[in-house]
Amino acid sequence: MTPFPFLRFTGQVLSIFFLLLSAVSSQAHNSSKGLTAVNIQIFTNRVEAQLAVSFFDVGMMLTLDKNKDGTVTAEEVQVTLKELEGVATKELEFYFDGKRVMPSQASASLQESNFETQFVFDVPSIKGFTLLSTIIRQMTPDHQQFVTVTDAAGTTLAEATLSPADIMYQYGSGSGQTATSFTSGKFVTFLKHGIKHILGGYDHLLFLFALLIVCDTFWSLAKIITCFTLAHSISLALSTLNILSMPASVVEPIVALTIVYVGLENLFKLKTLQWRWLVTFAFGLIHGFAFANELRDKGIGAGNIFIPLLSFNLGVELGQILIAALVLPILWQLKKLPQFMPRWVPVTSVIVILLGGYWFVDRVWLQEGPPKIEQIQSGFEQEPSERQS
Repeated sequence: MTPFPFLRFTGQVLSIFFLLLSAVSSQAHNSSKGLTAVNIQIFTNRVEAQLAVSFFDVGMMLTLDKNKDGTVTAEEVQVTLKELEGVATKELEFYFDGKRVMPSQASASLQESNFETQFVFDVPSIKGFTLLSTIIRQMTPDHQQFVTVTDAAGTTLAEATLSPADIMYQYGSGSGQTATSFTSGKFVTFLKHGIKHILGGYDHLLFLFALLIVCDTFWSLAKIITCFTLAHSISLALSTLNILSMPASVVEPIVALTIVYVGLENLFKLKTLQWRWLVTFAFGLIHGFAFANELRDKGIGAGNIFIPLLSFNLGVELGQILIAALVLPILWQLKKLPQFMPRWVPVTSVIVILLGGYWFVDRVWLQEGPPKIEQIQSGFEQEPSERQS
């Protein structure tokens, strides 16, 4: 008779695990980045523009895997770069004094986490310009394009946010744009992206759930949330300011391992979790690097980073508070049940371990989608002549 309780326990765990796996395995960080960036720098007799587009959004417009063999090679990326250069030249329209000016130079390249297209416009006297960005309409309906205008020294002159319903931006020539006219819009834009990121980041939410499920006092709960918030804020700032960073190909599997570890700790060390706050802080640093990669994917650089960094991080915190406000009252009620801690905490811990393990295997060996940046760059280094435009 003794095997039957174990079999029932195993059946419960596996049924819940496969139900959750079918719901979230394809959705952890696979959604659209939702934002491209156009950085425009004004010089005395020319204008330089840079369009930064994430792998996902390039895939919305162009086919990365040309021969459909499941692998994106350096040669295929070279073809995509040429295609992107043509599309961006056609659909990122610049008008000076009411006349469209074609770029004298245009080139596309693969940077750390984006495809970037560089343009140079030769304009003798620059009083202002109009940007018409029809390229946005090739992406998702909720896509946004963040526009930054700087002078030759890199000082921000103006900022704006475009969308598929609002694809025109005017600067100078009586348009009334100032250096601060779009600050509030910029703040709201990245606040929304921070909330959207944490609500759609099922791995981060599962990590938090695994941390909180064993908290039995308000003080232990407050320490966990404070440590996680402080830690990921530190690493998010360090990475976004280019002080210290971790590539997504490294940090995403480690995030999955943090989930596995916390699940194992819940399962086997339920009575000795007094150092949970320290574990939370250490792992929160890792999750912060993952948040930073999300912000980098939006084309944000150190020159215009303060407002995006602040509002994105605040959005992440608001999303966490929202989830905690919904989940914690339920957990506290469940903990009043005699069978919850001895029975259902082990069940949920095993599910956490299985999901974290699945994400680790998927991100290291099974992940489909954009190629790893290191592989493509090494391919370019072997054939530098092919990179010439």
